[in-house]
Amino acid sequence: MLLVTIDAAKEHLGLEQNEGEEGHLSDLILAAQATVEDVLGRSLLGEDGWSTAADVPANVIHAIKLVLGEFFLNRELVQIDLSVVRVLVGRHVRVSIG
Repeated sequence: MLLVTIDAAKEHLGLEQNEGEEGHLSDLILAAQATVEDVLGRSLLGEDGWSTAADVPANVIHAIKLVLGEFFLNRELVQIDLSVVRVLVGRHVRVSIG
């Protein structure tokens, strides 16, 4: 499930609404969500996450958009700096021992 809509992604990226790229953006949103899940150490939705998409905090959604922007602008393999993402979602990180 996309937690950032295609329209919201286009707005965040400064794209025209009729500019296409829906399939590519959908893939990037899913990759950005997975990256944020990796930082959090848990799923965004479901048993380990929030009950519904509406329950996901705004700072987590913004973190997804920031990662999305990096993925969109840097389409080649690059090392992205996740420090800002960690700051945004830090209080939601799942810590496991053992």
